[in-house]
Amino acid sequence: MLRNSHGLRRVSECVLQNAIRTMYDNPYIKTFKPKKPPSPTFHKQTTGLTGLFVDEHAHQNLLKEYGRLMKVLEQIPSHSSYRKYTEQL
Repeated sequence: MLRNSHGLRRVSECVLQNAIRTMYDNPYIKTFKPKKPPSPTFHKQTTGLTGLFVDEHAHQNLLKEYGRLMKVLEQIPSHSSYRKYTEQL
């Protein structure tokens, strides 16, 4: 239990600071590149899901990810069920 009001004040400031952060400022999401909010002219500003960012170039980025996935699949033996079924997608 906190004995002094200064310690309680520091804790409450930290809690309040974390409460007003947007998902774009979330320090706990470190696995992603820094994200910026979508441009004001983009038709969709939010996904409505916490932690899921709007991607203005989703189609291009998805094609890149599929390409990376296919390169990784080439390293898996061709008789592997995982490789067969994933390549069919």
